[in-house]
Amino acid sequence: MRVLYCTAPSTALLGVCGGVRRLMQLYEEGLKARGHEVEYLSIWQKPDWGKHDLCHLFSANGNTFSIGAMISERLPLVVSPILDKSHPDILLRLNVLLDRYAPVVYTHLGRCAALCSMADVICLMSTEEGRRVANGLGIHTPSQVVHAAVASSNVKPEAGRFGEYENRPYVLFVGDAGNPRKNAVRLIQAVQGIDTDILLCGSISQGKTGDQVRRQILQAPNVQHIGFIEEGEK
Repeated sequence: MRVLYCTAPSTALLGVCGGVRRLMQLYEEGLKARGHEVEYLSIWQKPDWGKHDLCHLFSANGNTFSIGAMISERLPLVVSPILDKSHPDILLRLNVLLDRYAPVVYTHLGRCAALCSMADVICLMSTEEGRRVANGLGIHTPSQVVHAAVASSNVKPEAGRFGEYENRPYVLFVGDAGNPRKNAVRLIQAVQGIDTDILLCGSISQGKTGDQVRRQILQAPNVQHIGFIEEGEK
């Protein structure tokens, strides 16, 4: 099977960073391990439509709507909506209504719902995202949860640096712990009172959530902030 990958062009501007890019890479690795082919859409090169069996669009919103709408007329479309977990269901419903009944008002969440309704299959990161697609966006397109797991062999602590964790249970958090969408506050709360450490790898941005995480680090003996690590050192 040959799969065409696409997302917002701005994703490429982030270089090696960004959750959407990493999700695409993990899914790509899984497909290639099963003998399938993956090609990334280039906005400067017209795809050979007959060469591909389907298109997988990542991050459904206003930035990807026109791409997805065009491709859905040519290929079977799989959509990974990648919904922001900080939005309550009522906000999702409101955006869908605005998008549907106020034609001059386009919202990212409304466009997300429209793309999901065009999809042949919705590829979900979790059952919670599926609930939000159904209850918040009101979309009941056939869906499947596909977990993008990182092999444990890829995240073993480097001897001499964090070698003390080589034979101990720990949780590795990679990303901006100050971003409320990353849920670092709840993660730190979850491991209190159990014999498991957390290694926070990445920056902690300023703001309410970042301040809360910094306080938790000072109070929690089993939380260690490694700080930002360059991509080549990971």
